[in-house]
Amino acid sequence: MTKENTEDQPFHMSLSWVTFPFVYKGHQIIAQASTWSGQSRIWLDDEVVSTQRSFSLSDDHTISLPDGEQMTVRLAHNWHLFLFAEAYVDGERIYSSKAASQKSQFKTVGFLFLIGLVAGVLSYPLGKIVGRFLHDVMSVSF
Repeated sequence: MTKENTEDQPFHMSLSWVTFPFVYKGHQIIAQASTWSGQSRIWLDDEVVSTQRSFSLSDDHTISLPDGEQMTVRLAHNWHLFLFAEAYVDGERIYSSKAASQKSQFKTVGFLFLIGLVAGVLSYPLGKIVGRFLHDVMSVSF
């Protein structure tokens, strides 16, 4: 991968993880960041080689490639929403991807929040009705 083709690389966003896969000199590298727990991890050829848990705005992972090169992978976010991943070897950026444009994911989270809000509002009166019914049934003497 050269510096010229690093922009707008693919990524995958779910409700739990943002995943940035890329290939460098024949090695598959996957940078993952949790959207909830502050955990981030780097995979090198299907093996986790670095894991961190922090709530800072940026996490840097330094990994050793099989040929001895050192790669720094940076995952940066804003309030637990990861926005981009970058990878550097010898100070040169070899990968960059932004994950801030997945509007359908935000619509899904908003819809689920709305469903939870409605369920919470409706459960209070329903709980009062069930509570009264159980109170009346339990207080009946034979």
